[in-house]
Amino acid sequence: MSILGKSVLAVVVCLSLVVMAGCGGSNSCAGGNCDDPVLECAPPSEWADAQGDPVVVSGYTVTYMGSSDCNGTTCFCYLVEGNGEPPGLSHFDVGLLECIVWEDIVAYSPDGDVEFSDPDPTTGVRGLKWDFGLATDGSQLYCFTLDGNYGEGTVLVAVKAGQLAESAELPGPACPGE
Repeated sequence: MSILGKSVLAVVVCLSLVVMAGCGGSNSCAGGNCDDPVLECAPPSEWADAQGDPVVVSGYTVTYMGSSDCNGTTCFCYLVEGNGEPPGLSHFDVGLLECIVWEDIVAYSPDGDVEFSDPDPTTGVRGLKWDFGLATDGSQLYCFTLDGNYGEGTVLVAVKAGQLAESAELPGPACPGE
């Protein structure tokens, strides 16, 4: 199935979940994201607090914003912020453990040039890769939703900026049952 097909399927699934039951768990639709079917289960950036210490990777600050369970899915979010110094961000990766495959990802945001790398040739990280730029003084919330209930473990996040490609550990999805 193409990325466009998966995106359409994810929107249909998320809209169905909103209509049938709304979001559950501690981060609910009352938080303000129910009008965005891709992010319906994501912690809204207006109120989500960082869930740990941020890391600086290739000159960009990456902060784990948390996860939320919603109707049999789990959403994970990361905030990437530039420090105002060149070079600009080329791409951002979130590492996923071997137990998680492309078919487990039901939604991601922002959409655009997103792929599953196994591994990304520049960063060596296996997982989701958002392959579009971010200004040196910009910020972007990156979220993805997995089909199923996932706890938290440790994953790699990576930033490619100019010739710099660095990674660091942050919380992320653990394999089911761990």
